[in-house]
Amino acid sequence: MYKCNACLMQSTYKNNVIRHLKRVHGIEEYKESASSYEQKSETSLPKEKSSLIFCKSCNLEIATEKFSSHQRSLSHKQNSSVEIEPGVYLINSAFKRNISTYRIKYDSENDGTITDISLFFSKIKDRVINLIAMGVQENPLKINFELFASYVVSTKKEDDDEACIKNEVKSFNSKYEIVTISRSLDEIYSHFYNVLKTKSEEFEEQDSGWSLLTLLFLEINMLKYNPMRASSFIPLPPDIYCRKAIVNVKTFDLMCFKWACLSALHPSLNNPDRIANYEPYSNELNFNDISFPMELKNIAKFEKNNEHISINVFGLEKSPVSSSKIKHNIIGPLYHTKMRKVNHINLLYLEAENSNNGHFCWIKNMSRLVGCQISKHGHAVFICDGCLVFFQRESDLEEHLKRGDCAKVCTILPKPGEHYLQFKDFHRSFPVPFTIYSDFEAILNPIENCEPNPEKKYIINSQIHEAYSFAYYVKCHFDNSLSFIREYRDDVRHIYKKYFSNVIPMKALTSEELSKHEAATTCFICTEPFSTAIDESTTIHNNEQQQLNMVKVRDHDHFTDENAGKIMLEFVGLRAKLYDFVVGYNSVIKKAKGVKKCVTKRLKHEAYKNCLFNKKVMLCKQSLFRSIKHVIHTQIVNKVALSCQDDKRYILPDGISTLAWGNYRIKNGSV
Repeated sequence: MYKCNACLMQSTYKNNVIRHLKRVHGIEEYKESASSYEQKSETSLPKEKSSLIFCKSCNLEIATEKFSSHQRSLSHKQNSSVEIEPGVYLINSAFKRNISTYRIKYDSENDGTITDISLFFSKIKDRVINLIAMGVQENPLKINFELFASYVVSTKKEDDDEACIKNEVKSFNSKYEIVTISRSLDEIYSHFYNVLKTKSEEFEEQDSGWSLLTLLFLEINMLKYNPMRASSFIPLPPDIYCRKAIVNVKTFDLMCFKWACLSALHPSLNNPDRIANYEPYSNELNFNDISFPMELKNIAKFEKNNEHISINVFGLEKSPVSSSKIKHNIIGPLYHTKMRKVNHINLLYLEAENSNNGHFCWIKNMSRLVGCQISKHGHAVFICDGCLVFFQRESDLEEHLKRGDCAKVCTILPKPGEHYLQFKDFHRSFPVPFTIYSDFEAILNPIENCEPNPEKKYIINSQIHEAYSFAYYVKCHFDNSLSFIREYRDDVRHIYKKYFSNVIPMKALTSEELSKHEAATTCFICTEPFSTAIDESTTIHNNEQQQLNMVKVRDHDHFTDENAGKIMLEFVGLRAKLYDFVVGYNSVIKKAKGVKKCVTKRLKHEAYKNCLFNKKVMLCKQSLFRSIKHVIHTQIVNKVALSCQDDKRYILPDGISTLAWGNYRIKNGSV
């Protein structure tokens, strides 16, 4: 032990004592005496010599605890690298190619040193992208980039006036990104470039004094990424069966979900795959309003009926190992419970190869089932049911669940026949006749305020926006001569009065147009077939499950008196500014004056028809902000939303035709 000559301070390191003398006692020199260092007692045991590992690449013996850091050193990577193509080196690793490291060098013999990072990345881009593309073809990858560069700094010693130049190799790395065959490699490359460029610039801008001398090379670390993603009897695949982690009840009815849950609630030691072990408990679970075979969407209803049970469902994914061997991996969860209950059950969903048959079975040991996907050491792991993160100790899993940082993943499978995306808003595909682009310019005048209390929350107005100019540009679609830029408002009123308030009548169809109209069997917009007459059996189902009659009609452009192509399928007019009509495939336009848009969206097309034909009045509730004597109130208003009682026109008995009030036929009673 080294001791301080001025006090009783002691330390095992001499530098600590020297630093202590300078800071506390102001003594610059440390005079070491015989009494200032105390030898260890003879009874202290000597350290055991650490075991050594021989590195074949470097021809050195390295201590076991330092061997992993030695593998990451530049000297080891340089000795173990093999050039696979010009400028691309493969660094041999001890991880059986699960981790592959490639070094990309830029040949700068003609250009000398290179300090422009954008030029460096542009020169090596093709080689890097080709390297990643070849790796992704075999398996999804997790990739990160590490850029190595040489930096210099000028330093001075305290007792020497001459400056010395220090040269060191610095590196900047990025986070790992998941790369699959569907991701754009150009976007990934640009992302890594931006990250490394930002880090290198921030390092030079710091007060460290380092200056970039030259860029050396780029290293790419690639890890194989194998994510856990997630009727009648279906046998387990051989590689899953041999793990002895699943109870697959042999049932040939449609209630395999039921028997799988009962096998988890009442595990049997002898012949757990026999249905006879669970028949005594067949009435224990509540399956009200649930039909068999069980669908994934009905599991939430099953959890609601059985409040003490929570369910997670996983699936299987094939992964070819060779031309004759196939490996199965666990994927999912296909369904994840919202809240883990006392009786939590993990199920595996199997699908038959050549049919639509599916089957549920109970996962009795999740660690044994997926352990070989996680690691090869064979020890038990503890897996979170929500995010499938694994831990080596059970205490770590419990802490993970207490923190609530579980990233839940759920795969939603599309229904058969509904896995296609198609365009539905056909009314948005037609050009707008007039488009107005307007803009205000304002002066920001500061507002004087009192200084608020910084220890409390506050909101203050710091500036007031005073408009001083206004301009707009009007673009006409059907006549470019009507397009202009102005600084007046009267032009907008003129456009509305001339073009929007006056609808140009439709031109009479020519014989050729009439024959085409009569011969048409499908709508040219949505490609749906027309019905020859109003037929209740001919329906289309949209998001609101409305039933629409595909009746062929004529329509035209109100600005050019030509046919616009929009097909109006059905119109329901109740009163002034209270109507709805169906256009195209599934577009329903609804109007209800005095009713908020959020309430109007909930009104169904059938409600308009019911109000018209059955004389029904429909009320709705809506919330409003009202100012009463300068006091803001929130009001809940229950008002008439739909009504066919028109107070502006006299409705005839057929419910459709109307007459103006005061018509002679009303007075004579002839109607």
